[in-house]
Amino acid sequence: MKYTIFPTDIWEPLAVWQHFEGEERVYWHDTQVNRVIVAAGRVKSITEAELPEYPWAWYGQTFFETVNDEAWQNMGNELVVFTHYYVQEEGRVYWVTAAAAPPVIESEPIKPVAHSYREAGGDDYEAWQTLFGHIQEGIASGEVTKVVASRKVTLESDTPFDSTSIIGRLVAQNQGAFIFAYNKGDAVFLGASPEVLVRKRGQDFMSYALAGTMKKDDIHDQGARLLADAKNRYEHNIVVDMIKATMSDLCDRVEVKDTHIMELPNLYHLRTLLYGHDTEHSILTMAKALHPTPAMGGEPRAAALALLQQYEPYERGLYAAPIGWVCGNTPLFREAGDGLLIVGIRSALIHGKTLYAYAGCGVVADSDCESEYKETMTKLQTIMRAL
Repeated sequence: MKYTIFPTDIWEPLAVWQHFEGEERVYWHDTQVNRVIVAAGRVKSITEAELPEYPWAWYGQTFFETVNDEAWQNMGNELVVFTHYYVQEEGRVYWVTAAAAPPVIESEPIKPVAHSYREAGGDDYEAWQTLFGHIQEGIASGEVTKVVASRKVTLESDTPFDSTSIIGRLVAQNQGAFIFAYNKGDAVFLGASPEVLVRKRGQDFMSYALAGTMKKDDIHDQGARLLADAKNRYEHNIVVDMIKATMSDLCDRVEVKDTHIMELPNLYHLRTLLYGHDTEHSILTMAKALHPTPAMGGEPRAAALALLQQYEPYERGLYAAPIGWVCGNTPLFREAGDGLLIVGIRSALIHGKTLYAYAGCGVVADSDCESEYKETMTKLQTIMRAL
């Protein structure tokens, strides 16, 4: 397909997202570098070999290989290319489109919606205790050292949840995060993830080890306390070690940076950046090798995933799974095959008047059931505040 670049005076990406309601579409805002891509009009699913024929391809990989839950049907496990790409980056705003001309869009201010909703299903703490207990049994037996448990909270509304409004609030409230939304059929998966699974630039890869959490409060030097906390450092180092070992299998050299604090609006995380150099492997090969890291699944991986499949009472779908962009023949001369894949956490799946919000936390031997439950409540606030 032939794509053409057109300048535009539209500076409201939410208006672009809203314009394509009813079509398959993607919203992406990397608030770290202020890059926005809104894509719409599905062309087809492609192979990696076809990447140079298209500007960008959207990638989603479900957490587990198979999905039976109807809510997640046909979401993920493909590289998708689109007719239209609206882009903001480096002080420029433009269209890349396969159409004869870009769509005509009224760039009016987006009015946020105050959602009225109720929680369905009642208190899930007893179910959480059961899951936590099974994980601790696995740890005590030596089967696993860490498992990332998660919760799904169901919200119901008398009117459909407004994805445009939610995205706008996620952008405004989560500086430093990657704001995403993927709409296919009547499903919208959206969120504000702080975590990179893998980035590729030329022959250089980068990944985040992000594990260890402390809720913000009025206590002085919380970041320093988190850095010195033995339980959180242990949990974090499990992730660092696994990512380093995996990247070392594919890269000719790997560099592990110092662990530091990542500050988000309502909590702190421990973060370690890892860099690798490689001339052979694609970003998707690296992503499939890394996913799920012990920050999303557990360690050892196979045993942790088997435990989750047996005892976690729902399917994760794209939650905590790799999503993001892979570059093809893009403007500004990026290399085909470059890209950025994050993990879909701090997220929710919308089906009309129903919203499923997801949050998880790492469980190790020293974890406390109630404290970990409260941590998921803090993480759920990313979605709740956006409503």
